[in-house]
Amino acid sequence: MKKEWALPAALALLLPILLLLGTPWGLCLSPDSIPYLLASRILAGAGSLAQLPNQWPPFYPALLALAKTATGAPELLSARLLNAALLATNVLLLAALFKRAGRPPLETGALLILTALQPSFINVHLRLLSEPAFLCLALLDALLLDAWLRGKGTWTAAALGLVAGLAYVTRYAGLFLLALNASAMLLFARPDRRTARARSAAISTAIALLPVLAWSAFNWRLGRNASGRPLAWHPADASHLLQGVRAVAAWLRIPGLLGVLLGLLMRRREPPAAPAEPPLTRVFVLYGALYLALVLLSVSVIDFTIEIDERILLLLLPPVLFLLSRAIPSSRRTRPALALIALGLAMNLRPTWLLWSESRRDGLGFARKGLSNAPIMEVLRGLPSDLRVRTNGSELFQLYLKQTPRDLPIRLDPVTQRLNERFDEEMRGMSRDADAIVLFSFITWRYYNPSRSELSGLPGFRTAYDRPDGVIWLRKGSLP
Repeated sequence: MKKEWALPAALALLLPILLLLGTPWGLCLSPDSIPYLLASRILAGAGSLAQLPNQWPPFYPALLALAKTATGAPELLSARLLNAALLATNVLLLAALFKRAGRPPLETGALLILTALQPSFINVHLRLLSEPAFLCLALLDALLLDAWLRGKGTWTAAALGLVAGLAYVTRYAGLFLLALNASAMLLFARPDRRTARARSAAISTAIALLPVLAWSAFNWRLGRNASGRPLAWHPADASHLLQGVRAVAAWLRIPGLLGVLLGLLMRRREPPAAPAEPPLTRVFVLYGALYLALVLLSVSVIDFTIEIDERILLLLLPPVLFLLSRAIPSSRRTRPALALIALGLAMNLRPTWLLWSESRRDGLGFARKGLSNAPIMEVLRGLPSDLRVRTNGSELFQLYLKQTPRDLPIRLDPVTQRLNERFDEEMRGMSRDADAIVLFSFITWRYYNPSRSELSGLPGFRTAYDRPDGVIWLRKGSLP
């Protein structure tokens, strides 16, 4: 092994071990984690394919099912092993990308360490979500596209199509990679490859469309659309822009931002960082523009509640750092600027440590230590399995309990921001049809559900449990 790969290999070995040590209670489980788990069980043979959720594409659940089958471990342990493998792969892909920036080995190594230890990078690998797999495919796509632009041929174009197609069936945002690959081939091909660019772009796009069309046809046959959400125009506003600015600023902090400004001011006085600009520079400029356009389009027509936070913008962290490493030359004059950028990135090491420590000590999300054995959960376990339950925490029932729940009525559709005109009617219907209503106190983000006072006022119910972790109302006369 070359010396230049010693550090990436060490990080790719150490960080997965730390991830496994930091998740003794399991990966963080959020509401979006549950459909992935349920879909993986279906793909492993525990149900009909028609039950696959359309809002969550199938490739990450397929990886979860494959990991469980290959390891023979319980699903939550195999999910941890899968994320550890994805973390190692992403570290190596980052190393390969940063090597193409043409920086001195010491700077490249420091950049890799500081990027791999960013809280946003570690955070997604601590969660049972599709982002680690999606990041892996996006980074691999950028490397393959760089290889094609440097002279690789048809097989590289075919591999690009496969990676972009798999990215789409991992997260629908993968659609931007189809546009990126075709556009970069047509716009950035070397002069001696102009005749081959259209053919390669067509091959890449055709292969990428195979999984896209297959998943779309599957959903169409079941009479549903891919996103599972109605399209409506609710344009992104200033709050989304502010979210994005805060997320990017959190990567570099104030010292890093000052370092970027200082480095760009010094750029005019320094020679270029390398004799020629690598193809990856133009690729990442187009990559960032297309991804941001897709995010804003998604907010504006699909889901207004999307938060443009560090998780959503994580795909931009490697390109941003790569472009900065190309924009700011390495010289004695620019060392203060580079030191400030490194300091800004290093200031995030403590939040990363606190996140890892919390995960190790208490667990995160629905995997939090003691949650499955909380007093309200013990009471619910003692109730009949056929009880008709309405709740603001269906995920807890799906994970830990035997009853099959239904969600509470919503006052406002959080996706379209439209008021539910049938809210009062649905509340009356719930008071007739439900045997139990369960309100978990710690689930505070579902602001669109009925309030505690509204639920307390429903006729025909009595309070059977009321403690800090939640409230249970049972239909009068249904149970002793």
